[in-house]
Amino acid sequence: MIKKILWVFFLLTAAYQGYQSYLLQTVPPFHERIDCLEFASKAHGAALLQSWQAQSYGGQAFLQIAVTNTHLDFFFIFLYTSLILMLSYLQMQRDPGICWNELLRANLVFGALAACLDILENIFLLYDFRHAGEPGLYISTHWISLLKFIFIGWALSVYLVSLARTQLFNK
Repeated sequence: MIKKILWVFFLLTAAYQGYQSYLLQTVPPFHERIDCLEFASKAHGAALLQSWQAQSYGGQAFLQIAVTNTHLDFFFIFLYTSLILMLSYLQMQRDPGICWNELLRANLVFGALAACLDILENIFLLYDFRHAGEPGLYISTHWISLLKFIFIGWALSVYLVSLARTQLFNK
C-alpha cells in the first residue's frame, strides 16, 4: 500500500514540476528548463537567472517559479529516494544471485548519496536564486548534478537488470 502511495505522489509531483519547467522553457532568449540550470556553466547559469528574473508570468517573475520548483524538489527527493530504497530492498528478497543481492544492497547507499547530492544542489540553487542580480556570486551545480544522476542511473540500472533476471528465472 505504501508503495502505491509513494508512486502516486511521485507521479503527481513529477507532473507538476514538469509543468513548472515547461513554463521556464518559454522564457526568451534561452528557452531552457530548470534541469538545464543544474548543468549550466557559471556564465550561462547567471545569464539564465537574470532572464528569469527580468520576465514574469501571471504576475510573478519566472525566477519565483524556479524557486517554488526547487522547494517542491525537496519533497520529490524524499519520494524518489524512498522508492529507490524500497524497490531495491524488495528486489533483494526476490533475486537469488549473491552478486546481484550485493549490487542491490549498494543501491541503498547510492540512493542515499544521490539524495544528499540533490539536497546540496538545491541549497546552491536557492543561493543562486537569491543572488540572481549578482552574476559574480553564481555557483554552478554542474558536477554535483552529474554525480547525482550517475548514482540514480546506476541504481535504476541495477534494479531493472535484477528485475529482468528474476522474471526470466521465474518462467
